[in-house]
Amino acid sequence: MENRTIVSNGSHKIVKLLSEFFPEASVERYPSGSHKCGWDIPPNWELVSARLYNLTTNELVLSHENSSLFIAPYSKSACLELSKNQLADITIMSESQGDAFYYQHRLAYDFMKRLKQVSISIPKNIFNELRSDHKFQLLIETKTAPGHLEIFNYSLTGVSKFRVYFLSHYCHTGQVNDGLAGVIVGARVMQYLQSLSSNLNYSYSFLSFPETIGSSIFVSEHEKDIEIGMFAIFHEMPGSNSSIRVTNSRRGSTYIDRITNFVLAEGKYDFTQVPFRNGWGNDEMVFDASTVGIPSVSIDRAPFDYYHTSNDNLENFNRDKSEEIVEVVIKIITLIEKDFIPVANFKAPPYLSKLGVYKDWTYNRIENEYIAKLLDILVQGKSVFDIAILTGVPFNFTFEFYSRLFDYGMIEKQVINPEYTRITF
Repeated sequence: MENRTIVSNGSHKIVKLLSEFFPEASVERYPSGSHKCGWDIPPNWELVSARLYNLTTNELVLSHENSSLFIAPYSKSACLELSKNQLADITIMSESQGDAFYYQHRLAYDFMKRLKQVSISIPKNIFNELRSDHKFQLLIETKTAPGHLEIFNYSLTGVSKFRVYFLSHYCHTGQVNDGLAGVIVGARVMQYLQSLSSNLNYSYSFLSFPETIGSSIFVSEHEKDIEIGMFAIFHEMPGSNSSIRVTNSRRGSTYIDRITNFVLAEGKYDFTQVPFRNGWGNDEMVFDASTVGIPSVSIDRAPFDYYHTSNDNLENFNRDKSEEIVEVVIKIITLIEKDFIPVANFKAPPYLSKLGVYKDWTYNRIENEYIAKLLDILVQGKSVFDIAILTGVPFNFTFEFYSRLFDYGMIEKQVINPEYTRITF
């Protein structure tokens, strides 16, 4: 329930907690008033107090103690006397969640409105009970001060410098699944990768920042890192009691798209897929913008009836569902860590019986044909995973066959590189 917005004390607390979990992480700080890649860093914003009174009855209608969503982040201080119609002009409500406060994020992101307007949220059920012939008073006290936009970055370096990004945002105050639970998913995945840190083939970065502005600043300030980015996975709504939904990358059938679809289908998860920009729409759109180009997917859950409302709370958070998303991401990474591009070191067909992989056509025709397919496609420069998918040969058989060739020096293992992850087929 801490005030978590672009720059705020609550956001700083989240970053501080993450830094305690991962002491080796770095935190990038960008000061208020600075301009990065066309974005203006706002001041630190805090809500001191807010109250809505019914002047006609001398009753307190609502206060900031009811919900941190009562006052939109980056509203200005105000003392207003309003009719119900005038109150409606500055109020946002959820049509479907009549008992809930609604998240108004546009003041924070629109610099033309930030600190210049007032916006509040009132549950529809409460608003409908207000009488049109009554007068109301809205008192808002906010304070601003210089601060820093913070980007949390915990990275693990593997044998290859090529990097995978896990994306999350922490800036949605008063909500659990939207943002905060996605941060938890990223942290849980990194805990798992820590246990493998001495044996990682690839490098990984877990990022958490204010949505859109944080990711935009990161990609513009890390151009060299972006060049070695293989792909990114964004995650939110993990604890919702609904199906897994994958928002595909901009190009739609890149390496991470293919692997994500395989993992979910192979594991018989209940999931759906939607095209790029057709999901919730978050930082994956920044990393996979045409000017950035890192293939990015979002793994979340939908539908989510409590979206952007105070009903996105701990009561409506299912930890088992959240852990299932962690499980899916770990399975994706496990497959990637295992994958490689086989490159032939031979000209004449290999002596398979000497290598212990010969399958007699008379007695084991299926596996004999598998091997023929795997040898025929070897020169195409595709990864073991993609070869298995394209040929219909089971992945484990494909992996074991090429691993045996590698053990005997018949092939080399080439790592998956960023150029490869951008190929679609």
